[in-house]
Amino acid sequence: MTTTVGGGAVVRRERELAAVESWLGAVPDGCAGLLFTGEPGIGKTTLWGAAIERGHDLGATVLTARAVESELPLGFAALGDLLGEVADDVLPQLSAPLAGALGAALLRTPPREGLDPYAVGRGLTEALHQLSRYGPLLLALDDLQWLDAPSARALAFAVRRLGKGTGIVATLRLDASDPVELRLGLGGRLSEIEVKACPSELSMTCFARAV
Repeated sequence: MTTTVGGGAVVRRERELAAVESWLGAVPDGCAGLLFTGEPGIGKTTLWGAAIERGHDLGATVLTARAVESELPLGFAALGDLLGEVADDVLPQLSAPLAGALGAALLRTPPREGLDPYAVGRGLTEALHQLSRYGPLLLALDDLQWLDAPSARALAFAVRRLGKGTGIVATLRLDASDPVELRLGLGGRLSEIEVKACPSELSMTCFARAV
């Protein structure tokens, strides 16, 4: 099986690409998750990108955030990336307290002292519910281990409360801690795939440029 990501071809990843299709097929029946784990540089992010492209192909709304280690000390950096393109549309659909809390976290309203994590988590949950009313909604999170703590807390709160029509695809470094607690929040609705190197005897690489 071969698929393309950003003009390149993904080959020799039948198991992982089949998992993407299975995950997308499960989204309409309930919140479904797909977690790619593996060593750095093994190809997790390329497969994550393939899942995003398949989601776009199926007409889903895809929200993305790519965490980096240097932004760990920041507050709500990943959440700002995730909702950046939809915040102005969805915030007016929330109640005033939730819109105020989430808007402050996203710097759409003046910052608040002592911002309540519960209010932000509840606001994020309601925002995602509103977005899922218009069709399949996919949350794509790359490098969970580098999520800033405030974003991770809000996402962990929301994940436990999402319903039909919402999917989560994420990557996590092997043996790293998952601050969003996908295994706890999704339980049996999470498929976890450890990405390993392709067998050395294969002459083709797992990820090759399309020609």
